Amino acid sequence: MNKLRNIITLFICIIALNVQAQYLRDNTKYHNLQKYKSQNDSLVFSCYSDDQIYPLTLHSTFNIPEINVEFGQSQFPLFLDFGNSDNITITNNIADYIDFIVADTGYTYTPEGKIRGIRIDIVLESIAFLDKEYEHHKGALINWNVFSTEPTNGIVGLNYFQNQCITLSYKEKLLAVSESPFPIDSLTGSSDFLNLLTIPQHPYGLFLEGFVNNTEALIYLDSGKNYSEINRTLVPDNLIVSDKSGSFYNGAVTISFGDVCFDIYYPRVKTLQRNTNSELPMGIDIGSDILKHFTITIDRTENRNLIIFHK
Repeated sequence: MNKLRNIITLFICIIALNVQAQYLRDNTKYHNLQKYKSQNDSLVFSCYSDDQIYPLTLHSTFNIPEINVEFGQSQFPLFLDFGNSDNITITNNIADYIDFIVADTGYTYTPEGKIRGIRIDIVLESIAFLDKEYEHHKGALINWNVFSTEPTNGIVGLNYFQNQCITLSYKEKLLAVSESPFPIDSLTGSSDFLNLLTIPQHPYGLFLEGFVNNTEALIYLDSGKNYSEINRTLVPDNLIVSDKSGSFYNGAVTISFGDVCFDIYYPRVKTLQRNTNSELPMGIDIGSDILKHFTITIDRTENRNLIIFHK
């Protein structure tokens, strides 16, 4: 009887695995990204002093880089989110362990301007990260399920790195931060230097001009997303298929910007709309599923607005 029960259990597990594999998202494949993994991270980080380099974690299932943030006597990892333009945001997952007062209530919005959920403006008694301390610091509290399918702690955005130069390596799990310009002359090889676009509506957003299947479009880099999305208006509508895991284009698209060029087979698609005042359509939101293949420097010191893809 036990043997029969074990066989039945094994059969059920096999069926479950097959059903999981049938999700359309499991068909997504990336080509030519491996060649962009940096071969000289040690040289890149040698441009910073030891006290300017910080360890990151990648503990979450989303593979998004995390910064350890101290809240008084408590410490939690929060996502490093390039798409965040606000002060630090915490979720109800850790709110019971943090001292704060409620200042106001409002809404948080999607990039398209639609209401995403309730946002509570708060004042945090004390926080510290990357060797900086903030007292009575304004922030926000939201329910984690507003932007995630699993419990998360919160996000730290690029507004904390104004007029600074930062280098991020997923591979080395390191973040370097400096107030000095990156010493470009110290680089060797074929690193790609690209100017970031200045978008007044998204002053901290990382926007580039590039191409999606030879169509000139805007490229947006968002480390806070664990998956990338193509603008569905740039692919044939009759080849878009959907299931519980989302909508996908049954084909391949080529993404290029600067000297970077790669293909995505079965990409996730969505109607991407952002207020950019650009004549170019949004082409792709690039998430951490693609960014993890790069070591990048964002240099916004002095008059620079530069991104470097190290090779």
